Amino acid sequence: MFGLEVLVTKADGSKQLFNREKVIQTCLRLGADLQEADEVASQVQKSLFDGVPTRTILQLIWRFMEENKPEVGDIVDLRTA
Repeated sequence: MFGLEVLVTKADGSKQLFNREKVIQTCLRLGADLQEADEVASQVQKSLFDGVPTRTILQLIWRFMEENKPEVGDIVDLRTA
């Protein structure tokens, strides 16, 4: 999947190409180091399908991050509260 172009559906309905760097930056903001962020980005990439909503990508990031850093679950809870 790394060489394939996957379209992501944004919240406003527009589509854009998947950007792995955005996943890495989100992970870094959640407290991951660069290696952890890269691993999460790889896991997310394996789960992608054409037209995947950005909300789904964010949920995948949270799930994979929480596996490595349980405290991320607290951040997620605050965001959804």
